[in-house]
Amino acid sequence: MTTVSDGYRQVGSFESDAPSAVGVGSDAIAFGLGSRVTVVSGRDRSTIDHGDPIVDLAVADRLLVLSPETLTAYSLDGDTIWSHEAGDAYAVAGTETKECCGVLDADAVRFVEVGSGRERFAVDRVRPGASDDEFIATPSGFGIATWSFLTMIDGDGEVAFDRDLSAVVRSFGTCDGSVIAALQSDRLVGLDYGSGADRWRTELDAQQVAPVGEASVLVSAADGILAVAADGTTNTVPDLPAGDVYATGDGTLVCSVRG
Repeated sequence: MTTVSDGYRQVGSFESDAPSAVGVGSDAIAFGLGSRVTVVSGRDRSTIDHGDPIVDLAVADRLLVLSPETLTAYSLDGDTIWSHEAGDAYAVAGTETKECCGVLDADAVRFVEVGSGRERFAVDRVRPGASDDEFIATPSGFGIATWSFLTMIDGDGEVAFDRDLSAVVRSFGTCDGSVIAALQSDRLVGLDYGSGADRWRTELDAQQVAPVGEASVLVSAADGILAVAADGTTNTVPDLPAGDVYATGDGTLVCSVRG
C-alpha cells in the first residue's frame, strides 16, 4: 500500500496481504488486515488488534469494525467503546457527520447509533442482496449496489432512487451532487444524486471508484488513476500509482492498494 498526501506526493508505504475491508473517514483511512486494523492518517500509522476476522470497516466518530455476528466501536486510539451483536450483517458504512451508521444484511438496513451502538430503526431493502454488495455512506444517507441495481436511501430510510443500470455495478462513489458508477460493461456513468437520472455516460474500463470526493472522485482504470468530476470531465492523475484508490473526505490523504 502506498500513502500519498501533500499534493499527491508519496509519504509512506507498507507491505501486507490484501485488505479484507477498507473504511474512509474525513482525515483517516482504515484497512482490515487479518484480525487487525491499520489506521493511516497522513504520515502516521497505528494498529488495533481486533482479535477476530474483519468483514467490513467504517470510519465515523468511532472506528466501526464488523466481524461475523458482531459490530465493535473503537476510538481511533484503539480503546473499545462498545460491542453488540450484528446478526448476519456483512457491511457497515458511516461518516463523522452522522449520528447513525448503516449496517447491511441481505434483507434490511439497520440504523445504529454510533455513540451507543443502540439500533434506532431498520428498513427492509428494495430487493434481497448478497455479501458482495457495495455499501457506502453518502452525504444524506447510504448507497447500495446489488448486481445491476443502484439504490440510494436517505437518513430516514426512505428510498431516494432505485435504478437498474443494465450491467453489474463494479463500484461507485459520490461527489458534488453526483453518483459515479463503474459498470461491468466497461462504462462509467454519472447520475443525479437526488433523482438517479443520467447526467452522462462514457466508455471506460474502470475497476474501482473511491467512495467519496469533493469536486471530483478518484477512479482506478485500466490506464491508471483518473479524477472524474460530477459533469464527467476526466483528468489523469499521474502522481498516483495504479491500484484500488481511496481518499479521505477532505482529499488530503490518498492510499493506493496494489495487488
